[in-house]
Amino acid sequence: MKSKKVFFIIIPICLALVAAIVLVVLFATGAFLSPKARVMLALSRTFGSGSIISEYSGNTNVSEYGYAPEYLADLLKISDTFTSMQERGYSFDSSFTITDLETEDAFSFDTLSGTGMKLSGDVDTINRIAYYKLTSQYSFVRVSLGEYYINDNSISMAMPKYFDGYLTLPTDTFGSSYNASIFPSAMGLGKIPQELESQISFSAYDLLCYSSSEEDSFWADEDNLSALMDFYDAIEVEKTGETRSILIGAKQQDCSEYKITFDEDAVLSLIESYEDWYFSSNEETLEKYEAYYAYLATLDDSGIDPSSTLSDIIESIFDGYKDLLAVDHEIYVYLDNKDRLAAASYENELDTSSLSSLLNGDFTDTAEELINEYYDPYDDFDDLIGDLYFGYLDGSYPNVDDLNDSTTDSTNASDLPESCRISAEIIFHGRDYLPERYEGSLLFALDNGYSCDISYTGENKTETDNLLHSVLYAALDLSDNDTTNHLDLVYNVSYQTQDHNLTAEITATDENNLDILDITLDSTAEVNNDTIELELEELVLTTRSEAGKNGISITAEASISPLSDRVPIPEGRERNLFTMSDGDYELLFEEIMDNFW
Repeated sequence: MKSKKVFFIIIPICLALVAAIVLVVLFATGAFLSPKARVMLALSRTFGSGSIISEYSGNTNVSEYGYAPEYLADLLKISDTFTSMQERGYSFDSSFTITDLETEDAFSFDTLSGTGMKLSGDVDTINRIAYYKLTSQYSFVRVSLGEYYINDNSISMAMPKYFDGYLTLPTDTFGSSYNASIFPSAMGLGKIPQELESQISFSAYDLLCYSSSEEDSFWADEDNLSALMDFYDAIEVEKTGETRSILIGAKQQDCSEYKITFDEDAVLSLIESYEDWYFSSNEETLEKYEAYYAYLATLDDSGIDPSSTLSDIIESIFDGYKDLLAVDHEIYVYLDNKDRLAAASYENELDTSSLSSLLNGDFTDTAEELINEYYDPYDDFDDLIGDLYFGYLDGSYPNVDDLNDSTTDSTNASDLPESCRISAEIIFHGRDYLPERYEGSLLFALDNGYSCDISYTGENKTETDNLLHSVLYAALDLSDNDTTNHLDLVYNVSYQTQDHNLTAEITATDENNLDILDITLDSTAEVNNDTIELELEELVLTTRSEAGKNGISITAEASISPLSDRVPIPEGRERNLFTMSDGDYELLFEEIMDNFW
């Protein structure tokens, strides 16, 4: 009897233990997740813990790079290292050389082979100062093009071989200083209109030094983060109960279908939040350019409504995007049996009438006239640009075969599109790493008969332990009401993880099987002690047409490292270009000529 009592005691304990284990497994595998949480977890695994999706869904325990293989993580770390250096300051050294140049023109530029440039410098992003040194070369001959010192208030240039000291150009008071100087008359230039001179000022550092700051980004504003959270909360996800058979690895899987819905009001609210942030963060810049815009409106044949403002134009653009994007969006995603994103599809009809109206009427006509006026000496060139650009806007871009036909007239335009049908799909077929093999399509179809249809397949696979090979095949069809132009694109790249050697080739073939574009690249990258070494061993670009072949070959190298010393400052006496006299200009010119020869 005693053994039976023990048996009845052990049985419940074992069952409870088994149930506990099952519950732990179910929780660990996400069996109790809501449809939204499950889909967001799948997306987080795809895009990594650094993505917005991961941050807002709380899935920050996934890998920083998602479930990407280690070799992709190493490649991304190079980019992360450069971004980190940009925030603290960096030194760099770079150069490029044209090793070969081939043209079919009567006035050939083949003699430019051997031409190159070298640029080095230091950028202090904290104190907002920079130093650049520029040198040109032709074969074995090197010529200094100056040393440049940059801050928020001015840009200075020194050329010790040609003149003493350094020339300075003030940028914080550019308009007023320019008009008060003899610089315009000495250079044969006109004066800036008086009503604009106080408005024309800028930061030389912002203009010439690339820098990024998370503090200035849209996401750094708490109100914007709140708006994004509201947008995330408004996203609806439901499991439809449908499945889709998808080849994952070597086996077909019935992948569960989920519908993600972005509500129209939520999309509109997010766009309006960005619009408010844009106007508030660019208030000073917009105020400055309002004066430029008002001045242009006073010019004859400007085509600008004097009663409108630059802010009105920007607001109308935002309104166009609201009409275009502020609709319900539905995305269907499919999760495999490991809760990974196996496929996604999207289809919608978007209203383009508001954006089309911005490009209609006097605006495009006036802009085209201005282009023709300023590029009048190049009749064939401006006809081509005008037909391509403005014809594209109104849906009448010419057939490629007719680009050199002088009878092509972009004014014979069909109606501007009122709507555009968009459909997109991507399917992943990899086993451990889903994007190892993929396929998809993308379609833009305007209601005036023009469309762009792209279908593609590709794969990313490991040839050996340290060799990644990627290839993408894409077919592009550009169609109008009568004809379709076909283009085949192939992107082929190999990446060695040990020495970060990257070789790539991109080819484009037209419907007549003519290779109209061929780009080949061979490069290496290495990170040592936070220093990035880049070498472009060869970049060759070749274009072909019935007229012949044109090609260019370039080599380049660069190194980037954290700023280890103070940025140099100019030496010698300052020679302000806006305070110099006629005699000063004459002496400077004589000094340069004497040293040049």
